Amino acid sequence: MPKTKTPQFNHFQLNNGLLKAITAQGFSEPTPIQAAAIPVLLQGKSIIGKARTGSGKTAAFGLPVLQKVMEGGGKVRALILAPTRELAIQVSDALNSFCHKKSPIKILSIYGGSPYPPQLKALKAGVDIVVGTPGRVIDHMERGSLDVSGVEMFVLDEADEMLRMGFIEEVERIFERMPDDNQVALFSATMPKPIKRIVDKKIPDHVVVQVEESALTTEHIRQRYALAPRRHKMDALMRILQTELIGTTIIFANTRRDCADVAETLVRKGFRAHPLHGDMDQPARERVLARLKSGDLQLVVATDVAARGIDVVHINHVINMELPGKTESYVHRIGRTARAGREGTAITLVEPNEQRKLRYVQKDLGVEFEKMEIPSDRDIAMVQRQELWEELVNAVAKPGFDDAEKWLFAMLKNQDLDEMDIAAAAIAIIAEQKEMRLNKKPDSKPPAWTKQRPQHDKSRPSQRNRRGKRRHFDRRKPRSGGGKPSPKS
Repeated sequence: MPKTKTPQFNHFQLNNGLLKAITAQGFSEPTPIQAAAIPVLLQGKSIIGKARTGSGKTAAFGLPVLQKVMEGGGKVRALILAPTRELAIQVSDALNSFCHKKSPIKILSIYGGSPYPPQLKALKAGVDIVVGTPGRVIDHMERGSLDVSGVEMFVLDEADEMLRMGFIEEVERIFERMPDDNQVALFSATMPKPIKRIVDKKIPDHVVVQVEESALTTEHIRQRYALAPRRHKMDALMRILQTELIGTTIIFANTRRDCADVAETLVRKGFRAHPLHGDMDQPARERVLARLKSGDLQLVVATDVAARGIDVVHINHVINMELPGKTESYVHRIGRTARAGREGTAITLVEPNEQRKLRYVQKDLGVEFEKMEIPSDRDIAMVQRQELWEELVNAVAKPGFDDAEKWLFAMLKNQDLDEMDIAAAAIAIIAEQKEMRLNKKPDSKPPAWTKQRPQHDKSRPSQRNRRGKRRHFDRRKPRSGGGKPSPKS
């Protein structure tokens, strides 16, 4: 069956200003979700879009929103809900990137953790598009500072994540304030039952726009897993980082404490790493994201919520320190990589007693993960030695090599040494600095702990201990009130 040709952006009847902005950003053709959603939204229809993070859905709803607002108006014309402040900022930035400098469109992002006065001032002066988190949007609506009576387009981005974070009641309250005839665009990577109920109740007349199921998680992402007991996960992570062709990487941890601990250990081991979690204030989080985008950070250790606003196209690895509790969380995590059509890799460290849970995730996604062995000492040594050799070979072509060579020959004139002796000594010094072991053959077997049988967590009481000690028959006390006396020994 011949493959359907993807339409170009200029086929969507977008105005010239938007088309120029799209071209200026280097976009040549729309992603599948954009090709499916944009024409429907431009017709004024409500849609339910099922697409993973990184599929291009921001432009899928953002371009129609901007087109509608450009046609004139007065009040707030569009309201976009995002689950986190990072994502709200990301969406707002994306919309602004499609507007030229002299554009009359005013876009405001409102979210918790930011001061009220600037937001109140902007709302009073008048804005066309509001991008916000559910809690802060509700606050402004109840204050009377946000009037949604003129909203013509209501967008819910990552609705399943709003559900997971406990915002479903706020979302329903916001829906109640919306005009009856407004257009709705709801995007979600998954469609849990509570979201389906909202769709059936609030958006009965809609068009379903869905990227092929396989494309949601596997099209550009190599999904792998490795078995690692909890107490050996840090060793497993270090071995993976030392052997994989790791570029910019997001490492997910379930708690803020774990996030900070993992990042601290990585820094101690010489990696350019930093935590990203909810205990950090907004300026600190924005500094981390800026360093990540610039390439100054190689590794960011993040919690689920803090990572929601990460939109960096050059992230090529996602590593999960634990298997997430829900498939939806897993989908959102791995969506940090393979963005804008790039390839990516997701690696999950699974505890031996979680293999059934892993099978459920694979079944939900309809894909089988690739099992990987924990790298051995020999694997690490081979990678380190190859990297050192390439570093030395590349140094020959660098400026300053000729001067170093002349200096070396001058120093060797009166020494009982040759070039090979000095080269070996230099390599030994570098190897020591890099903590490389060149003096013995490294073990080719995986670390010993990979062969150990799973053990129960000794910090938790066993079922027997929770019930208390078993009482022996001959130690029972006689019943009071006329019971038979116990036999004498």
